[in-house]
Amino acid sequence: AFQHYGTGWLLSHYLSFDITREQTLRQYLVALGNGEDSLTAAERLFGDLRTMERQLDRYKQGPFPGYDVRPNVTTAPDVAIRRLTPVEVALIRHEMLLQVGVTPDDAIDVARDLRALAATHPDSSAVHRWLAEAEHDAKNYAASEAAGARAVELDPTNVDAWLYRAETAIEMAKTDPAYLQVARRHLAAAVDQDQNDPRAMILFYRTHYDQTSGQPPEHAIIALEQALEEAGSDREYRLLLGRQLLIEDRMNDARVVLLPALFSGHSITSDDEDEADARPTPQGVLNAMTAGERASAIEMLSKMLEPEDEDEANGG
Repeated sequence: AFQHYGTGWLLSHYLSFDITREQTLRQYLVALGNGEDSLTAAERLFGDLRTMERQLDRYKQGPFPGYDVRPNVTTAPDVAIRRLTPVEVALIRHEMLLQVGVTPDDAIDVARDLRALAATHPDSSAVHRWLAEAEHDAKNYAASEAAGARAVELDPTNVDAWLYRAETAIEMAKTDPAYLQVARRHLAAAVDQDQNDPRAMILFYRTHYDQTSGQPPEHAIIALEQALEEAGSDREYRLLLGRQLLIEDRMNDARVVLLPALFSGHSITSDDEDEADARPTPQGVLNAMTAGERASAIEMLSKMLEPEDEDEANGG
């Protein structure tokens, strides 16, 4: 039962607020960090898990304790509200579809609609930015580049448009490697516009990692590490950075970076048992690191970073 997300949340709440259990929870987390098997550590520290499950059943009846945190100084923000413009209203449905993620076939329909919108709103950077994404997802790369170029011509601060120009150039580099330099110029422009947006730095690293068969230059590694403050909540980013730290044999740093990602409650798992058995597990990565099997841990992380299917690779 503890493996279900809702039960896991309830268990975390119970262990955090029960005075007799809170210290044991800390010991359990340390044990996981040291590479101990999660079930073995739980049975060693918490005792009979069936007994704890019965206690949890009673706990879920409530009431639930909590912390009343009040900042010492609060200032009410200035809130400004305006109506959406007609073009913003027209974009809403397409934005939602593209943000959720579309297949290449669905992207063709979205791109067709956005082309019509761009024809009636030729001076809207936002329309061309979303058109660039739709054309990219539909694999119309020349059209995506044209839309992205128009978007940044109208508004050079449109970071998303710079990023999609880079994404498009990366796709084109699969047949002509010279486009990688084009992609990096677009990424540099994105960073110039917003140095707190980590996406361009991460993508810059990826262009070098893929091109060099896993041996990116130092400046690409630095870019990846600089993204940690802004991208630290992203699981895939942590797997990416953790793998790079392992490549550099920085085992302790890798462990610190990877633990929140490996044991995230939002990790994606498969309903297919055979497929799930073939896929690396967080515990497997941690076990390999604890055993000093660096190459094995790197290989498992690389598999975890692979898109599961074509739709996932193109969605979002």
